[in-house]
Amino acid sequence: MKILFTNNTLSSPAGSELVVVELADALRRRGHQVAAYSTNLGEVADRLRGLSISVISDPLKSPFVPDVIHGQHHLDAMAALCAFQKSSAIYHCHGFVPWLERSPQHPRIHRYVGMCEVISERLRIELALPETSVITIPNWVDVDRFHRVREPSERPAKALIYSRSFDSAAWHGNQLRKAFTSLGIQLDHCGSIVEAPSPEVYLSEYDIVLASGRSALEAMASGCAVIPLSAVSCLDFVTCNNFDSLRRQNFSPRLQSPQLCASQIRKTLLSYSAFATLLVTERVRSECTLALAASSLESVYQEAIVCERDRVKIDKDAFGQEFVAILHYLQFLKSRNQRCEELEDQAAQLELVLVDCQAELVRIKKAYSAERSRLFKMLSQAHALSSKLMAKISGLLA
Repeated sequence: MKILFTNNTLSSPAGSELVVVELADALRRRGHQVAAYSTNLGEVADRLRGLSISVISDPLKSPFVPDVIHGQHHLDAMAALCAFQKSSAIYHCHGFVPWLERSPQHPRIHRYVGMCEVISERLRIELALPETSVITIPNWVDVDRFHRVREPSERPAKALIYSRSFDSAAWHGNQLRKAFTSLGIQLDHCGSIVEAPSPEVYLSEYDIVLASGRSALEAMASGCAVIPLSAVSCLDFVTCNNFDSLRRQNFSPRLQSPQLCASQIRKTLLSYSAFATLLVTERVRSECTLALAASSLESVYQEAIVCERDRVKIDKDAFGQEFVAILHYLQFLKSRNQRCEELEDQAAQLELVLVDCQAELVRIKKAYSAERSRLFKMLSQAHALSSKLMAKISGLLA
């Protein structure tokens, strides 16, 4: 197959960028022709080129006409769909914020892929999609890269906060430190795997890792006991008993999860089990691999290609439907643009208010300074009169 990936940026390494790198390389090694399109190129684009994958900033300069477009981020996906009028497409959704993550609708997007069940369910509801159009391919781990696996310790001694969004200096970080320190466990903090050098080497040095999403999976694959963590809350250890339910939510606490509490964290730490950790690691390394995700996507691509072929045969107005989809998409962009214009107008008005406030502040400061000088002068005069009065009283008493 000829596969074209789209992404908002192929510049600095981040979540969706690394998805493109891993999938594109895995599919290339399986004999597919692969290219990647983005208008923002940089370090990730260079990495792809180093893997012999074509990178373009103009879809019309693709080295081939794709059989399927693997869309990520609606602006880039829709541009690719407009460039290749006969290519089928899927859309890979990793979330709903920021705005660029929103999922578009187009008659040639035959499958939507959610990276966890929570996202897939929301896709079905928001886009009114049939069950068969939405497929869940959960996050994965490249077990060839994360090949170092630690033997779980019977007594944990080192732990790692592995999250960009977590502020270890804030109140929640203090709650974590209290819990870990009370049990004599060293607690370190670093950024996510996206930013960290060689995580496949040093993750295996930790008994416990607090993380979410892909970072959590890679820690589990490295033999670490994992506690799903968000910016303000954490859950119990991942075990084989809760593995499926946590995977459905991408090993991340939900919004309604309780906030971090030192006593509850300490209770969780006391439930640590080396055997349970070992079982989870074995499960991740067998069920959550990049190879399995690539195989699933190959099937999804084939389904999308067949769906498009059947649609063109059956629907005589297939091309006309595309113009309707583009019209709706432009209306969506226009509403977004109108909102941006409204915000710009509000910002301009606030700037005027700010100028007025600054002028008023200057006036108040001047008035305050003048009043302060006047009061100081009056106090000086009162002090002088008081001194004279005291002198007279002293004279009379003498």
